[in-house]
Amino acid sequence: MRNSRFRKEDQLDEVLSFAEEAIPVDQIATGPADLLGLGDKYAAHRALDWILQDLKRFPARGWRFLQAGVQSPVTRNRNLALTALLAWPKASWPESAEELLRKGYAAEPNEKLRERLRSALSA
Repeated sequence: MRNSRFRKEDQLDEVLSFAEEAIPVDQIATGPADLLGLGDKYAAHRALDWILQDLKRFPARGWRFLQAGVQSPVTRNRNLALTALLAWPKASWPESAEELLRKGYAAEPNEKLRERLRSALSA
């Protein structure tokens, strides 16, 4: 059996519902920086990581968390959000996805992630 945090969609709904109350996504989405996100100050960012890493298996689910991840100052959040979005079929992307990626690309301070965003936009 594959080790996964979310085995069924109903579990995902429960997790996302709890996370919406527990993770202050508006406070996370402050804009890209090249931060590691270490220490107590970044506890919410680490919680967001747990959500983002499994969203790749659930197209069109948890968009609010992906938006926050792409706009986070913590590089790891942005990488995980982009990985999840790129795993989704492009037809399942919300209308605002490409604009979010364009803005992210324009502001991205990390060269490797900036290249990933460029590739995503040109795909």
